[in-house]
Amino acid sequence: MKTLTGVARVILVTAVVCLTAACSGGNNPKAVAENYAAAIIKGDYKAAFDYVYFGDDKEEAQQKKEQILALVEEKVKNGVPDKSRMEKFTIVEEQIDEENGTATMTAMVTYGNGETRTEKISLLKNDEGKWMIDNAK
Repeated sequence: MKTLTGVARVILVTAVVCLTAACSGGNNPKAVAENYAAAIIKGDYKAAFDYVYFGDDKEEAQQKKEQILALVEEKVKNGVPDKSRMEKFTIVEEQIDEENGTATMTAMVTYGNGETRTEKISLLKNDEGKWMIDNAK
């Protein structure tokens, strides 16, 4: 009986560690792209923009982020057309260049009107080594 309890504990600890890692998303391009898309799908644009690179100057980046967020929230207030509303996001290809700190994710995106398109998302590592969506691309 004690062996079963020990095995059960190992399984439980392993499950908790795996779930914690999955929920945190990690610092890798795929997780960043998926977390960004999940926030967009939920309509949580503030959270989505936390994954976007607006520059190394933190004060200037924050100002840009707030300006764009205000524009997006204003447009959303007026209603997002079905053809623009992302409903599903699936990464189908990853190209990661660790040496240069860049990545491109190719995703199949389904929109509210049922249309499915292939979209590319460019990412970069910021000066702190954190993967971010490249705002310039």
